[in-house]
This record gives sequence, C-alpha cells and structure tokens, in this order.
Amino acid sequence: KQDQRRKLTPKEEERLRAKTKLDELEKLVDIAKKNYRQLGGQLDDDQKRETMEQNSQKREKRESELDECRNEIVRLVSTLRKYEDRIRHSQQRPPSGTTEQKTNKLSLASNKRQKRVEKETGLVFMRRNSVNS
Repeated sequence: KQDQRRKLTPKEEERLRAKTKLDELEKLVDIAKKNYRQLGGQLDDDQKRETMEQNSQKREKRESELDECRNEIVRLVSTLRKYEDRIRHSQQRPPSGTTEQKTNKLSLASNKRQKRVEKETGLVFMRRNSVNS
C-alpha cells in the first residue's frame, strides 16, 4: 500500500506531524476540562453558554409577550370595528319624528338663503358650515 501512495515531501511530513500533535493536545485539553468541571470548576465557555441560554430564554419570553400584545391589538381593533359598525348602523336608521321636523326646518332655512342669493346675483351659491347665516 505504501508503494501505491506517493512519497510525502518534508513540508507535508512536518504538517502531518503537527496535525497529529494538535489532535493529541486537543484530546488532553478536553480531558483536563472534564476533570476541572468534575472538581467543581467553571470554565469561561460554561459561563458564556449560561449567559447565552439566559438571553435566549429572555428573548423567547419577550417574543411570547409580543405575540400576546399583537393578539390583543387584533382583538381590540376587531371590537372597535364592531362598535363603529353599530354606530354607522344606528345613524342609518330612519330618523324619529322630532328629528325629522328639525331637519325640515333647517332645510327650509337653507332654501330661503339660497333663493335670496339667487335673486340678488342670478347665480346659485351654496354656503357651507356657515354659523352666522
């Protein structure tokens, strides 16, 4: 099998030895970390992981609250629209007799004003929101 592989250059051999040594050292570091944890020590990585988990839980809680608020907004908007529809519906009902008399008096007064302006100028002007006329 070695005959089938090409021969490594000195640089490649050094790189292979360095990689092997690195793998061995990583295994030793992992063992040392486990021993340290078993003896009650806490690594920086562990603290960072805890902090990240806490932040994640806080974020999830806030997102849940946000969803609840959005649902509440949707519910309130729906309720508001129902009330608006009820108000519109009540305004579209035929007016009672007293309201009809008031409306007729107002329309007669506006017709008189309109006729007066028409006689004076020959043109028809419509007054809007006039309080004193």
